[in-house]
Amino acid sequence: MNTNGTRIVSQSCETPDVKVDMGSYTMSDFLQNGDYAKEKYFFLDMKNCPPGINNFRYSFSPTAGSPAWSADTGVVHLNSNSTAKGLALQMRFSDRTILKLNQNYIMKAPTSSGGNASVSLQARFVRIEPSNAQMRAGDANAEIAFVVEYL
Repeated sequence: MNTNGTRIVSQSCETPDVKVDMGSYTMSDFLQNGDYAKEKYFFLDMKNCPPGINNFRYSFSPTAGSPAWSADTGVVHLNSNSTAKGLALQMRFSDRTILKLNQNYIMKAPTSSGGNASVSLQARFVRIEPSNAQMRAGDANAEIAFVVEYL
């Protein structure tokens, strides 16, 4: 018996990078420590999922560029390319429930025969600096890794 050209591939969905346009704000939107900006809603899509996936286990991880400020409330620091100071980025689920960083969440796959799925989220900036003297306007950028396992 001879086998040739056999290829084994892992089951995975297409998960494109997502860039969320957070809009523009003024310093007066963040007058006090703990003030939040308006939420921006978005989806993380898992497209063209192959048959055989029953569930997704997913998590959100801070990156080296945007380390966690508060993992229990889904808040990460702005990255080093940011010129704004005194703000951080918070991620939550679209129903406003807390999203904890580095925690596994389970979601049922679309169907056993494959398909598409998405996680509905929101992001918002929050003031984390008590001193007005430490606040600075500028570009505010952050990144969070979306990790998916197929079950």
